[in-house]
Amino acid sequence: MTTRDAAVESGAAEPGGSTAITTWFGPDDRPLFGRIHVPDLADGRGVVLCPSLGLEGEASQFAFRSLATALAATGCTVLRFDYDGTGDSAGLLSDPGRMAAWLDSIAAAIAYLRESGATQIHLVGARLGAAFAVRAAERDGDIASLALWYPWSKGSQFLRYQRALRRMYAISDDPTSAGGGTEIPGFVLDAEVTADLRDLDGAATGPGLPETVLIIESADPDTGAVARPEPGPDDAERRPGRGAEDLFGVELMRAKVTPQDVEWVVASVRSTPPPPPPTAIAPVIRSSAVLAAPGGGSVVECPVVFGAGGLFGVCTEPVPDDAVGGPPRSRVTTVGGPVPRFTAALFLNAGSLHHVGPGRQWVELSRRWAAAGVRCLRMDLGGVGESPLVGPPGILSSYPTSALDDVAAGVHFLAPDDPRQVVLLGLCSGAYHALLAAPPTQVGGVAILNPLRLPSSLDQAPGSMGDLIEGAPGGVLAAADESQPAAHPVKRRFLGSLRDRGALKPISKYIPDRAWWLANTLTHASRPVDALERVVDSGASLCVVLGPDEWPGIGRGRRHELREVARRGVFAIAMVPTLDHNFHVASGRREALVVLDEWVLGTASGRRTVPPGVDIIG
Repeated sequence: MTTRDAAVESGAAEPGGSTAITTWFGPDDRPLFGRIHVPDLADGRGVVLCPSLGLEGEASQFAFRSLATALAATGCTVLRFDYDGTGDSAGLLSDPGRMAAWLDSIAAAIAYLRESGATQIHLVGARLGAAFAVRAAERDGDIASLALWYPWSKGSQFLRYQRALRRMYAISDDPTSAGGGTEIPGFVLDAEVTADLRDLDGAATGPGLPETVLIIESADPDTGAVARPEPGPDDAERRPGRGAEDLFGVELMRAKVTPQDVEWVVASVRSTPPPPPPTAIAPVIRSSAVLAAPGGGSVVECPVVFGAGGLFGVCTEPVPDDAVGGPPRSRVTTVGGPVPRFTAALFLNAGSLHHVGPGRQWVELSRRWAAAGVRCLRMDLGGVGESPLVGPPGILSSYPTSALDDVAAGVHFLAPDDPRQVVLLGLCSGAYHALLAAPPTQVGGVAILNPLRLPSSLDQAPGSMGDLIEGAPGGVLAAADESQPAAHPVKRRFLGSLRDRGALKPISKYIPDRAWWLANTLTHASRPVDALERVVDSGASLCVVLGPDEWPGIGRGRRHELREVARRGVFAIAMVPTLDHNFHVASGRREALVVLDEWVLGTASGRRTVPPGVDIIG
C-alpha cells in the first residue's frame, strides 16, 4: 500500500451510524488538522469541540472522541480539531500571536462546518477550551448553544494549576519564568502567551452569547456539592459533574469519561429549536497538506489507514524539491561501529497519548526528520488515539493486546520490502513495545526513551517483568522459553515493587553499586540487559536514553554488562540527569532530543555533540 492509496479512504465507521473522516481545513498556508464526524442522517446541527491545552488538551481530545460519537449518533455533524501550533495542525507553540491564532482556529472550524452544510452551530469547550469557546461565541454572534465542560473561566486559573503540576514533575528550575514565560508539563509558553492567558476572561456573562448555556461544574465525587460555582448567565443550566478528577486530575492512562457528562452535553445541544434542514452535509476533504518543518524545509503530511485492523496514522514525507532541508547532520559512532542512515521512522504511542506524542514532540520530530529525508509514520495502536477501539468506549489502555501485531503493520506500511530501513521510536510503553517488536520485525534500529521496565524475555515467559504491568501483552510472539531459569515470584515482586515504586530512592545514593546490582538481579527473572542484547543480536542498532529515575533499574551497577552489549553490535545508552520520565521538563527534553537527532540523522563521520552532563556508554 502506498501513502497515496492509504490516504484516499472513505472514513471510519463509528458506532451509532456515522463516519469519521480526517481532513485539513482553514488557511492554505497554515492548515488545521481535524476529524469530522458525519452522521448517516444529519439534522443540520453542527458542533465544534474546543479542547484545552497541555495535559488537559490531551485528556480533552480523548474525551471528545466519545462525545463526538454520541453527538453524531443523534444527527449532529461534529468537528474535532487542533488549534494552530498544536496537535497535528501547522505551526509551533512558540510562534507569535497565539491567542489570536487559537480564536481564529475556532472561527475557521465554525466556517468549515457551515460550508459543509450545517445550518446551526454549537460550541463545546473543555477546561481552558471553554474560555476559548465563550470568546469565540461572542465574536461569531450566531451560536445556538454553549456547553462548558469543567471550565476554567479565567486563564489565570489554568496557569496556576499548570504551575502546580510542573512543580510535581520538575527536576530543574523553570528557566522561562525569569523572562515572563511559563513552563507547563510538556510545553513552554512564552511571555506573550503567558500574559494573554493571564488576561483571558472566559466567564459566560458577556454580550452576544446564546440563550442556551450548559455549565458542568466540578463537584465533590461523594457529596455532589459544588465548591466554586462558575460565573455564567442566571438562566444557565448548571450540572454538578463528578468526573473532573477522573478525566483531568489523573495521568491520561488512567483517565476515563463519565457517561453522565456526555449525556448532559448531548441533551443540551438537542434542547435547542430544530434547525433548518440541510440540503446535504458534504464536507470538502483535504487529505494532505504541505507544512513548514521546524528548523527549515517543508514536508507533506497525510492521514493513513493501514493493517488488517484499520489502524490510524499520519505519514510525513519530504517534499521532493525540498528533501535536503532540515538540521545539520552528523554521525554518532559507538564501540560497535557507525550507525546506519535510516530512511524511515515509526513513532509509537507513549502510554495512552495519541500519535502526537508527549508534548507534541512526535509531530515536531517527524517533520524535522522528514525534511532531512526520513519518511515518518506517527501511528496509533489499537484502542489509542484515532485507531479502532479494542475495549470499552471511554477507557484507555497503554498496553493493548494487539500492540505487537500493530507495530508489525506499521513497519510493513513504511518498508514492506526492507524493514531494515526502519527505526522504531518509543517512550515508556512505546519503548517496551519497540524492544519486543524489533527482533521479529527485523527493523534496522530502535531508539527508546525511559523504558519503565525492560521485558525479561522477548517471548514473555510467565513471571517475566512484563507480567507485572497491568494489561501487558503475553504470549504474543512465541512460546515460553523453558530454558529460562525461574526466580521466586513472590520475592521478586516484593523487592521489585520497592525499587519501582521509589521506596528505595531516599537511600539509593548510599547503596553501593554492587549491592544495587545484586538487588536488581534478584528482582528480575533475567538480567535487564538481556532484552537489549536480543535487539542488538537481531542486527538492529539500539539507542537508549534514560533519566535518573530509570537509570538505577537498568544501568546502575551494570556498566560492564552494557559495554558488553556495545561490543556485540551498534549500541549506545545515554543518561540525561535532567530528563523526567514523562518528557514534561523542557531542559531534559532538549538534551534527549540532541541524542535522538544525532542517532537517527547521523550521516558523516565526526565528533558527536553531547549535552553537558549527559553520560553516554557505547
